Amino acid sequence: MKIRCVCPSQVDTPQFRRIAAEDPSVVAHRSGMPAGLVLDEIERSLARDELFVFPGATARPAIRAKRFVPRLLQRTLSHMTSG
Repeated sequence: MKIRCVCPSQVDTPQFRRIAAEDPSVVAHRSGMPAGLVLDEIERSLARDELFVFPGATARPAIRAKRFVPRLLQRTLSHMTSG
């Protein structure tokens, strides 16, 4: 058994679409990535024997920003959702 920590950005799921329909500002007016893309990245990680999987172009930078400059990311996201 192999364990992976999958850290995607927004994923296009029924729950995501419902939340986006109710209040687009919650998801910063963005669309979610296809779930198949997440699964493809998980499969590739098995060959590379990596613990963390960051599908999509924005996941890894977002995690790093949150880790190293958490207040900056919070202010940026707040600004994106408020206006």
